[in-house]
Amino acid sequence: MSDQDSDSTSDHRQHGPKVDNEKQDNREPRGDILGRLEHFTWANYTLTMSTGGISLLISESTQPNTFHGQQTIGKVVYIFDLVLFTFITTLLIIRFIKYKGTFLASLAHPTEGLFSACFFLSLASIIGSIVRYGIPNCGYWLVVVYRILFWIYFAATAIYAVGMYMVLFTSPKLKIDDMTPAWDLPIFPFMLSGTIATIGAGSSGGQPAHQAMPMIVAGLTAQGLGMLVSVMMYACYIRRMVQFGLPSPHSRPAMFIAVGPPGFTALAIIGLAKAWPTHYNYFGDDEVTSQILQVMATMVAVFIWSSAFWFFCIAVASCLICWKAMPFSMSWYAFIFPNVGFTIATINIGQAFESSAVEWVGTAMTLMLIAMYLFVLVCHVRALIRRDVVAEGKDEDVYINEVRHKYGKVKWTGNDVEKQAFSPQPRLLTPSGNMCGIHAVISASQPGEITSDLRRCLCSRGPDHITTHETRLVDGAADGASATHFAFTSSVLALRGDHIAQQPFVDPETGSVFCWNGEAWKIRHHDVSGNDGEAIAALLSEAVSRSLEEREAAILQVLRSIDGPFAFTFFDKPSGKVYYGRDRLGRRSMVIRQGSQCVVLSSVADAADPQWREVEADGIHVLDVANVHHLHHLSGEGAHMARRLDWLDDADAADFVSNIGRFNAIVPAEDIRLVSDSPPVNALRQQLMDSLRLRVLDVPSPPGADKQDTAPKVAVLFSGGLDCTVVARMCHDLLPVDEGIDLINVAFENPRVVANVQKSRGQDESGPFDIYEACPDRITGRKSFAELQAVCPGRAWQFLAVNIPYSEYLSHKGQVISLIYPHNTEMDLSIASALYFAARGQGIAFSDASTIASAFYTTGARVLLSGLGADELFGGYQRHATAYQRQGYPGLVDELKLDVSRLGKRNLGRDDRVMSHWGKEVRFPYLDEELVRWAIKIPVWEKCDFGNLDGIVEPGKRVLRLLALELGMGEVATEKKRAIQFGSRTAKMESGKVKGTTLLS
Repeated sequence: MSDQDSDSTSDHRQHGPKVDNEKQDNREPRGDILGRLEHFTWANYTLTMSTGGISLLISESTQPNTFHGQQTIGKVVYIFDLVLFTFITTLLIIRFIKYKGTFLASLAHPTEGLFSACFFLSLASIIGSIVRYGIPNCGYWLVVVYRILFWIYFAATAIYAVGMYMVLFTSPKLKIDDMTPAWDLPIFPFMLSGTIATIGAGSSGGQPAHQAMPMIVAGLTAQGLGMLVSVMMYACYIRRMVQFGLPSPHSRPAMFIAVGPPGFTALAIIGLAKAWPTHYNYFGDDEVTSQILQVMATMVAVFIWSSAFWFFCIAVASCLICWKAMPFSMSWYAFIFPNVGFTIATINIGQAFESSAVEWVGTAMTLMLIAMYLFVLVCHVRALIRRDVVAEGKDEDVYINEVRHKYGKVKWTGNDVEKQAFSPQPRLLTPSGNMCGIHAVISASQPGEITSDLRRCLCSRGPDHITTHETRLVDGAADGASATHFAFTSSVLALRGDHIAQQPFVDPETGSVFCWNGEAWKIRHHDVSGNDGEAIAALLSEAVSRSLEEREAAILQVLRSIDGPFAFTFFDKPSGKVYYGRDRLGRRSMVIRQGSQCVVLSSVADAADPQWREVEADGIHVLDVANVHHLHHLSGEGAHMARRLDWLDDADAADFVSNIGRFNAIVPAEDIRLVSDSPPVNALRQQLMDSLRLRVLDVPSPPGADKQDTAPKVAVLFSGGLDCTVVARMCHDLLPVDEGIDLINVAFENPRVVANVQKSRGQDESGPFDIYEACPDRITGRKSFAELQAVCPGRAWQFLAVNIPYSEYLSHKGQVISLIYPHNTEMDLSIASALYFAARGQGIAFSDASTIASAFYTTGARVLLSGLGADELFGGYQRHATAYQRQGYPGLVDELKLDVSRLGKRNLGRDDRVMSHWGKEVRFPYLDEELVRWAIKIPVWEKCDFGNLDGIVEPGKRVLRLLALELGMGEVATEKKRAIQFGSRTAKMESGKVKGTTLLS
């Protein structure tokens, strides 16, 4: 076959950017030293900051109890600190030079930028140690150098503090429930000007009185401002703990940062009072005045020291109760440096009061701090070797992708594609995706046409734009020219980004056509910035430009690298191949009809045609049209002409479940209890937070709406059960507090239930009865709504009561049956009906727990969140408990593995069709690939706990129930599992004798 330039498009298209993608494979970026440099951040200065603090602490000038050789040890530590500081600074400079734009980006970033303070804190300890280890061995010149360094440091840190807080105040708003003492870090370096002044202006610093006095005044100013800013931050910090509880275990080491400001302030006040010149003009010649100043300073220092002690005790207790759930991170160095100031302040107070007991307490604290430093250092080295730090997406690098996507100039190492292909817009994690309707007709006789019903359904799915593109392949065989006609139609629902990406995407050079319905959360393991459909189209265009031998492998490589829910068709025109399929978990719909001389792929089916069937979510399907001489061979028995290629091109992945990962089938050898502080609870919280972050942030207002409007952009399909309520609660932690969240709760008038209620109430109970408020899901929904309001009082929650009379159900029944096709059972109808009306989002809105009728309301949210998937992953069905009762953990493992392996065969395509009909997109946080991969990787006893029935919550989905408890949702944590058709009462609407498997027609 030869292809002709006979393409036509019924509307304007927007083409994706071209990218250079030579020899790109579907693996993570390489892990050599240069590759890891990209992930080398300011947080590494926490090592030198702490090492310098230890060198100050060991000094004989600091310690009241000394031994021979102690000063030498201190010098060695100081030299070690200088070497580390030089090494880390060199590596950071290389990173900033090699990866253009990352220097300013790192300072502007709300996470990495905070750690830049550690650079100045490291300098503070280095400068301070000059007095301890340098000046005694050098001449007066070093005294002058120290003074110059002090004033440079004072000015630089003052500018830095103002600049960093301006960045924080003008960046995307941080939320009080995420507050940690790390917010205090920008002022910390300036505050330590007081500590440097204390050391330099003291007797061992050698500064003349006329030079020491300005240093003392400047140091006192810096120390005072730093402490006052810290006090203001403490108010936020304490409010955060009172309102939202302790930080997550991963963040708890940072609680020790709060110990630093009062600790260093206490030592500075005592030291500055001692350093104050005795015969300075301000005081005249009265030495008594200086003595009074020292007494007052000591009293104030004790007063301030007490707050450091209180924060220290809180931090110790908080870390001890969850120490098993605290993997190493660079924040562990908060165990060291803030406590250096606390320890030296304790020693100084003991010396001021001439108390040997307090001095010995300070010495004991010193020994414990040195031991902790060595322990943290060993853990740090181990983490480096194991790639738990200074590696992509690990620890301090977890948000660095945001920096890359903001600046769009960072290149991958080696042969990897330039990252600007994925981040062309100067935005922060704002990928632009589309929920779409797809329709493709491949016809051997004439251009394909869409029926009016199908076109109407496609427009309903994508109300923002619709386009049809037609093209053909011409066969120049001797028996006469013939053509295969192609018609690709895409409708678009724009959900992210700042523009509508019009589809289909057409490559102007090759004529290849790409139709995309979905959300590419990640491509090649990297978050997507810019329009995901355009980025994929660009990569596919590059793949098509390869040689004929490499082309198919390159195309498959692109498609296999996508994480997220999607369905697609891609016509590689030069080779005459059509690729199509659904994601691994089948979260988007695609159906196929193979008739006489015609193949149709579509997001929705025409129920009038029984030839429609669902495309399996088991791989990538390839239809080699160029090598099929008669297209009608594809119908009937000829359907095998479409090849299926696995999602994973790896023989080692043969035992993967749902093409995602290996299921951990290990069973416990002994009784292991799953409790609140078990590591999986916090790990699940982090996984779910990461999943939701992709799904709820940066959702734009509908076209034509005010972009500053705080009306809900996200709604939760809300039965009040465990799964959906945890999702709603965690959305509160991510979305701006002034942005509302709709909770959609659906209830039906079921004639059978109404008749039974009327019969059971009898004649004596003639008062009003609300059939909708009596639905099980309405009862649990209102209860969980009230709990959400109590736990998250600042949020504008809106409970949307969707009440569906039986007559309205009947009027829409035909439409629902048409949408769910080729699914065709009573159970399909009952489940789909609940989802159909919930997605429409029309009902009565309540802003509080009152059941008094409020205004009729239609949600404007076009993103719907569903809790589906949690039962399969964490053992929430009764059959899981039954499997454990019959066969113990081996039986439970088999049942869970079977459930996960069937995720792609579930009815998600059916659900997508009925909910997308209203121009809405449903997103499944529990079915994020990374979360699923984590869930199947951990052992079964870390998910459910059927071996221990006496826990505070029931054993099914115990890890999720414990997370609900941690989030403050005690009532929700105890909710029982209930199927949607029974909770909303859509089951057996017309006959109590019908079975769920009964066919509708």
